[in-house]
Amino acid sequence: IDDIQCIKKLHAMKPSAFTQLTGGFPCQPFSKQGDQRGLKDCRGQVLQAILRGSWLLQVDSVLLECVDNVLHFDDIQQMLDMHAKMAGMNISKIVFDLQAQWPVRRSRFWCLLIKNSIPKLSLCPWPQSSDRQTLGDIIPFDAIWLGMHEQDLAWDDMENAVYSDLAYGHDLRVLNAQCKAPTMLH
Repeated sequence: IDDIQCIKKLHAMKPSAFTQLTGGFPCQPFSKQGDQRGLKDCRGQVLQAILRGSWLLQVDSVLLECVDNVLHFDDIQQMLDMHAKMAGMNISKIVFDLQAQWPVRRSRFWCLLIKNSIPKLSLCPWPQSSDRQTLGDIIPFDAIWLGMHEQDLAWDDMENAVYSDLAYGHDLRVLNAQCKAPTMLH
């Protein structure tokens, strides 16, 4: 998305109908479990590339996704609001708590920008579902692994130390059939 030659090729293929650019930008620069360096992290530049690409392509809509902690980065929120204003777009932001629908402890930030000339569309929270509350409800935990495979998958001392570091949270972060899926570390 940051390659101008690619943008030119996409522009040549752009249909005359409604066009949406969709992008999930890297969450490591914004995650509580990441370094939280924001735009100082080179991965934090991807959002700017997506917005620049959407501007050059003159898309009708942009749909973005990232970790929910990005809401606490004022520079990112101001960038999104400014882009919406300059591009003549309505903006809708929401945090989806995925455990409302799926057995996972994870929240995601979504942002929809859509041209003012198109009827306004806002993102809405998902309805609560009680169908699948634990991993065991969707994944059978009866697999028997060969000993050598278990050994290959075992964490080394450094991985154990990092994964157990309370600086990254104190919640359960291993798979358990009676629980929700943990959020993986970055």
